[in-house]
Amino acid sequence: LGDGMVARGNVRSYIGEHALALADFIAAQRIFDAAGLHAQSERNLQNIGIAYRRMGEYDRARRYLEQGREIALRQQDWPGVLVQ
Repeated sequence: LGDGMVARGNVRSYIGEHALALADFIAAQRIFDAAGLHAQSERNLQNIGIAYRRMGEYDRARRYLEQGREIALRQQDWPGVLVQ
């Protein structure tokens, strides 16, 4: 269910429905956290940050993107670091 919410959020974000995308990403985050799916939860931080950035909420975006960057660095996920 969480992966489906992320997929729908990505589509909504790409077509400019950023608030709806953000709602999907946050719902997915709750699902991942409740299920103890830490890897999915960590990857989703980037989606939330990007949605906030696209909405012009730069301070909120920065918090999520920096968290995602720290995780990517710790995991030596170089493509993930570059996306941040």
